[in-house]
Amino acid sequence: MSEDWEPTISEDLEAYDPVEMVFGLRQVRNPDKPDSRGNWVDICKIIEYAPRPDPLDPLVQDDDEAPEPDEDDSDDSQPPTDTDGAGPSRPRKRPPRAEMNVPTDFWLDWEEWKRANTREHRVIHDEYARHEATINNTYQEIRRVTRVLDIHETRQLAIIDSHTRLSAQLDQFHAQNAQILAGQEEQRRRDERIESAQLRAEQRAEARAKEMMEQFARHFGPHPSVPDDPPPPLF
Repeated sequence: MSEDWEPTISEDLEAYDPVEMVFGLRQVRNPDKPDSRGNWVDICKIIEYAPRPDPLDPLVQDDDEAPEPDEDDSDDSQPPTDTDGAGPSRPRKRPPRAEMNVPTDFWLDWEEWKRANTREHRVIHDEYARHEATINNTYQEIRRVTRVLDIHETRQLAIIDSHTRLSAQLDQFHAQNAQILAGQEEQRRRDERIESAQLRAEQRAEARAKEMMEQFARHFGPHPSVPDDPPPPLF
């Protein structure tokens, strides 16, 4: 095996996808149709029918240690090359589907797997639809409960506002009542002062009148209008 050897399909196996690891399939594009989506091929079949170099083969060497190729030596076992005239020929990386030697049983197994996958997809889709319906119902219930809570919150806020207004009115009533009571107390004290002043004035007038009558009696004798003894009864 010469140094120009390159892996054909095995290079696609360098990085596995988790889904490919589960189902054991890989999509290989047709080199004759670069725009095609390709076919799903069993990875085991790719490994089996895509030869890889034997690391123990003395002909397999690194690029730095590989000897110069002999121009006269022609090896018919090398894979066919594609030449476009724009440079040196390169070995074809992927053989066409007919050269992969994939048995017919594989494609039958592939059809069965595809049908099973379709059924599984339907089951998953139905399960997803049920979960989606449950989520939608839960969302509708949450919206209904939210609306009820909004109504209760609005009513509670209205009650709080009414209570606040009533509390303000009650505080105003208490303030007015306190002012009325203070005015009544001030009026009572004023009336007491007036009554006390009137009483003291009357007492001073009586004392002054009594003193004047006593002075008149000392100078002129008893006042004729004030007899010493009361008159006798007429009958």
